[in-house]
Amino acid sequence: MRALLTLAVGLVLCARVMADIVPGTLDVKAAFEKSDLVCNCFVRSIAIMEERSIVNRPGVSIIRRRMRANVEIKDLYKSREPNGQSIVVEYVRDIPNMSASQPGLSVGEKALLFLKATGPATYMFADPFLGATPFSSLPRQTGKLGLAKLESALVGASLLGNQYNRSNALRLLQGFESLDQASFARIVPLSTSKDPEIAFSALAILLKTRTPESVERLKRYLDGYKGDEPIAVQSIGTELGRIRDVRALPAIEVLSRAKFVPVRYGAMDAMRGMKSRQSAPTLVQRLDYPDSLVQYLAVITLAEIFGKYEDYAPSMYLFDKNPRRYIDLWKKWWAEQGHNY
Repeated sequence: MRALLTLAVGLVLCARVMADIVPGTLDVKAAFEKSDLVCNCFVRSIAIMEERSIVNRPGVSIIRRRMRANVEIKDLYKSREPNGQSIVVEYVRDIPNMSASQPGLSVGEKALLFLKATGPATYMFADPFLGATPFSSLPRQTGKLGLAKLESALVGASLLGNQYNRSNALRLLQGFESLDQASFARIVPLSTSKDPEIAFSALAILLKTRTPESVERLKRYLDGYKGDEPIAVQSIGTELGRIRDVRALPAIEVLSRAKFVPVRYGAMDAMRGMKSRQSAPTLVQRLDYPDSLVQYLAVITLAEIFGKYEDYAPSMYLFDKNPRRYIDLWKKWWAEQGHNY
């Protein structure tokens, strides 16, 4: 059931081809830990080492190239390689490339690289999605190597430079489990940006604080937002669904009828996780909401709050076969017993 709630945020679009990876779906810490080298790098040159035609699927051929890039390290986040040392990155590139899981490089490009050693000063991408993220500028950082240094660089990039830089930095920051309190404080001004992609990305990051203030900030922004749903909204639901502070319940209840699906499902998941009887009146209202998953979540959350199972807690399969039966059962029980709670 929980997997269904994150369906809207689990979709992956083709990166570097038509769109980016959906924010919040990547685990930066895991990619960092499995990498031998994580660096801010500059691509000096690229050579094609081998090229051949292969059949990708029946009737469709592609050109597969084995590439070799000479890369200069500008700043390090993990590794013992000294600054300024050149390394080689070898990778495969398909032409045309329609896969988000095949990172590549371009001559003259500056990029954040997650790399796995294959030999002396020779590497391959350590992660199919996080292997290479381009940045026109990634601020150099002092201090010891580690994930915290990378976090600081990405926060800096989110505050400076162009929209492209900011979007990439915020997308990666959403892949952190949490951030330092100072980083959260620096992100706050972006949550009111006129650019909805920037604002919603920042709001998703701030929800990692799990505070009522972060939920209220999201509610306020949505109250004044009249535009279409940006891609950045996709990760809001996952973060919102992890809120457990009952003080955030009033804002969560309002968000459970938000026009954006990820926000609605995230709010419903938060109420389910809280299991607070204070949310019961709102859950009863959601029984009539024109969204079958919201209806089902209202049913199952009421069942878990009041400890009523059997006919009161159907599987989704049974609910979908006859939703009215279970909705009416709960509405009848609430009308008769709700005043006791």
